[in-house]
Amino acid sequence: MDMTPWYTGSVHLHNGLRWLLLVLLVYGIFRHIMAWQQKKYYDIHDLKRNTWLMSTAHFMLVLGLFQWVVGPWGLKNIQNLGGMGAAMKDSVARFWAVEHLTGMFIAIILITIGRGFGKKGISDQMKHKKTFTFFILALLVIIAVMPWPFRTGIGRPWFPGMH
Repeated sequence: MDMTPWYTGSVHLHNGLRWLLLVLLVYGIFRHIMAWQQKKYYDIHDLKRNTWLMSTAHFMLVLGLFQWVVGPWGLKNIQNLGGMGAAMKDSVARFWAVEHLTGMFIAIILITIGRGFGKKGISDQMKHKKTFTFFILALLVIIAVMPWPFRTGIGRPWFPGMH
């Protein structure tokens, strides 16, 4: 079965959803630091927003894993180069085979942990503080391993369909 249309569609969807994820994450960061500083309640809306963020991140992980397995830059590239050792020596291959995947996996774990604090039996201020901390760490990881358009050899367009 030719997976090319599925792969191409998943890349466009993945590229577009990154903006939704970043907006939800940045909003969450600001919401939780302000609520923490202003001693506000951690309410059901916080939990719902964080669940949307986590769900978006998990969906993007599924799309990314699909791309890694069937697309040209993950598993197939490692095989074409002759193994992981050769891929690790090539900066572009290493980025797609290891760095992007690992970094985003770490960011998703941080988002999931941050969201989990909203369900813990701790004070609202501690929920906001812990959620903020894990979300800001996730954002830093995402910024570090995102294929920004200005990154030579690995850059993706700002928006899907742009070249």
